[in-house]
Amino acid sequence: MVNVQNQSRNLIKKVCDEIKHRISSKAPRRFLGVCSDLSELFGVEFIMKSNKPKSQRILFVFTIISAVIVSFVLGLLLFNFVIMPWLVRQGQEKKVPDVIGKNLLEAKKIIAQQGFHLGEVREVFDTTYPVGYVSAQKPKAGGYAKIGRIISINVSKGQKKVHVPFVAKLGLEQAKSILEDIGLKTGPVESLQSSLIPPGRVITTLPEPGSEAEQGDLVRIYLSSSPPPLNRLMPNLVGLNISVAQESIRTRSLILGEVKELDSDEITGRVIIQYPEEGMRINPGDTVKLIIAKKRVK
Repeated sequence: MVNVQNQSRNLIKKVCDEIKHRISSKAPRRFLGVCSDLSELFGVEFIMKSNKPKSQRILFVFTIISAVIVSFVLGLLLFNFVIMPWLVRQGQEKKVPDVIGKNLLEAKKIIAQQGFHLGEVREVFDTTYPVGYVSAQKPKAGGYAKIGRIISINVSKGQKKVHVPFVAKLGLEQAKSILEDIGLKTGPVESLQSSLIPPGRVITTLPEPGSEAEQGDLVRIYLSSSPPPLNRLMPNLVGLNISVAQESIRTRSLILGEVKELDSDEITGRVIIQYPEEGMRINPGDTVKLIIAKKRVK
């Protein structure tokens, strides 16, 4: 058995030697691979000597070394001028610019110039800024953030349109609450006499119910008041200070007419004579004349 193995090894060695002798270094590598596999299988030493001249081998080694050096230098330059600056910038912080109140194009320009990136742009209703202008931003202006961070903004699309609700026959506070809940503001409240709407209830509004208005607009409310009774009796104004008498005349829908002064021992400014006199019948719009005391000159 041992002799057979030895004979096989010798045979394989001879075959490989013959192949080496007949083929050059330019031969297909699959032939050489076959010899190497056979040698490993049977324990036969297989050495392929290069037929290339020594000068070519030196040139080959020099080429490899040069390629390695060039690759190293290029890698160093890439790291020094591209990678490192990028890494350094990632850690730098800068003050966040204020773009609120700027139009969208101007805001984009400012954000880019400061080294940041524009993120989400949301259109929202806003009562402060006109259409197309920035109404909010995140992060807020004045703080510090890393260069390259995203800044998101809200852009105004104007005031939201609403329809004035119907609040007739409602109480004043209830009507105000309904109007304010949809973003309208209640303006002056005026009283009107009405035979159809109970006193203290809303008659109508201005703008009128159903009309379109912008959030934040003022709505004037007209409230029903009791009609003044006819043929009322004139109250007594004598002895009252002129300012108190004027208020009494106004609340009764009367008109203050001529006011004269008369020397008197009474306190200056007190009513001493009135017309119509106390107890006389009066109607709204009647004129009241007064004579008030004046300090007597001694």
